[in-house]
Amino acid sequence: MADEPLQAQQFGTEEFDVTDCGTQFCCCGSNILTLEPEEAVLKTTTCIGGSTKRLPYGDLGSVEKLEACGCCASFRSNLSPDDDKGNKVPISPGCGCSGELVTNVVEELKARMKERGNTGNILRAEEALKILEAMTARVDAMLVHLGVAIPAVPHASEHTAPKFDHKDYDVTDCCHTLSTCGIGAKLLNLEPEEIQLITTTCCSKNTSRRPYGELGSVTVTRCCGCCVSTSSSLGLISPGCGCQAEVVDDINKDLEERMRLRGDTGNIQRQDETLHLARQQNPKVEKLCTKVGVPLAQAPAPQRMG
Repeated sequence: MADEPLQAQQFGTEEFDVTDCGTQFCCCGSNILTLEPEEAVLKTTTCIGGSTKRLPYGDLGSVEKLEACGCCASFRSNLSPDDDKGNKVPISPGCGCSGELVTNVVEELKARMKERGNTGNILRAEEALKILEAMTARVDAMLVHLGVAIPAVPHASEHTAPKFDHKDYDVTDCCHTLSTCGIGAKLLNLEPEEIQLITTTCCSKNTSRRPYGELGSVTVTRCCGCCVSTSSSLGLISPGCGCQAEVVDDINKDLEERMRLRGDTGNIQRQDETLHLARQQNPKVEKLCTKVGVPLAQAPAPQRMG
């Protein structure tokens, strides 16, 4: 049975009041987060001024939900304000106890990032390629049925779109274990389209999630003959006491493969294959029109991208 076509989810406009107590009482201000169909907008006002920050969902980076002391909840993304050192400051609505509000905001941002950001672009590119492949097969079938020779065209290498399974790695390092008295952990979850790092301590939980195309460079570092770690935009990962070379190599191999096929490189290859198939159809359609006596409309010459 053919795959179900990808249904593009339509998003409306939603507004969240994410004002923290400090801004409200000390600055007589507010922080209003507006989720538009294609962009997220954070508008900050105080008694002496204000600012508006607007980002497409594909530029939000990692949307992290932070929990501390069992009740204090906040979230962080590229929308968050910067501190003096350029670090993103978490947004904590109210007095920090608005856990349900934070959960709703994070889930809504992630849903929009998936549909309207990098992951959605990949899924749409795959859907377009599938549709064009099906159309190509039908055009060829009509040519054969009418006894028209199929024009010889250069063949492009077919792009495969593998489906990755969910994989989990325990990447808790000794320093984290000691600092949390053995209670904390770091779990790396490799999902089909995204990677998730969950860091827990005795009183906090930090969840960081990114599409594979936003990991940046994944690098394995070895020092002192035995200490091994891998680093990316998620930070430095060195499981155990730093000597688990086999685990680090497996993680690095998995990340590189998923980045290549589910990130920018894979998306470029899918677009190249789609463009190649589209270019093949013009001479075939011309032959079909000539065979059945349909006048050929004068079409503008396509601009070649390479």
